[in-house]
Amino acid sequence: MDYTGISANATIPAGLASVTLPLTPVQDALVEGTETAIISVSSGSGYSVGSPSSVTISIQDDDRNVVTIAA
Repeated sequence: MDYTGISANATIPAGLASVTLPLTPVQDALVEGTETAIISVSSGSGYSVGSPSSVTISIQDDDRNVVTIAA
């Protein structure tokens, strides 16, 4: 997994219109390029889902190639 913090379920408290879901990238040494995470809201009873119902987040890779030269 390239990120932490997102659980399968989130509850929007009564009287509020949104909830903040933290997404924390995991640092590793792999050169992976840009990756994406998609978070969607599913329909259910007692509420309606507006538009858009999902968000796509780009996770930029910050790992660099390391070259060691020994003489």
